[in-house]
Amino acid sequence: MNSKTKIFVGILVVGIVLIGGRQAWSEQISPETQKQVTITTDKTEYEQGETVKVVLKNNLDKPVFLES
Repeated sequence: MNSKTKIFVGILVVGIVLIGGRQAWSEQISPETQKQVTITTDKTEYEQGETVKVVLKNNLDKPVFLES
């Protein structure tokens, strides 16, 4: 390969890496919110009689009702 071809290939590779990196970065900054309801707890294991903290996150367009 002559030097002009090497330079062209190098510029092409750098351009592809920059475009791919920009795409990945923009997805991390503004991830698409999923339309779902999630239920989580503050811990994975509890002692008997310990209070369990439950978090309900609603990403739907309508309300969710929880009966306890």
